[in-house]
Amino acid sequence: MFPLFKQTRQNFIRLVESCTLAELNHIPVGFNNNIFWNFAHSVVSPQNLCYKLGNQPFTIDEALMSPYRKGTKPETNVTQQEVDVIVAIAKQSIQEIEADYQTQKFETYTEYETSYGITLTNIDQALQFCIAHEALHLGYAMALCKVKSKV
Repeated sequence: MFPLFKQTRQNFIRLVESCTLAELNHIPVGFNNNIFWNFAHSVVSPQNLCYKLGNQPFTIDEALMSPYRKGTKPETNVTQQEVDVIVAIAKQSIQEIEADYQTQKFETYTEYETSYGITLTNIDQALQFCIAHEALHLGYAMALCKVKSKV
């Protein structure tokens, strides 16, 4: 499971690093968010889906999570410093989740029904969902890249 999660994350990081700051912030007509929001949303979502529902403390600052939670959209343009912080968290957090999983930190789990229509009842299901969720947002970001040349 973790090799797929790590590869998806690496692909997303590569995509973000291939874009200019203007391209990361651009919201094309017909879209509600931008490349960077999709990336950051994917990075912070496991904090809720794995840690919060796994009855564990967040491993990243909750203030960094707020702008990218479910139901949000970009309110301001991000800076290069903000991009660098989220990219660093993206690299580190995937390692932390794997280590915490291996040490069985997520023994208890609070059941949660996703907006996708799937009910998560344990950490294995949450991790599988995180992979699918991140791949979905990577796909959105890839579509946004197709129109980034108009920035």
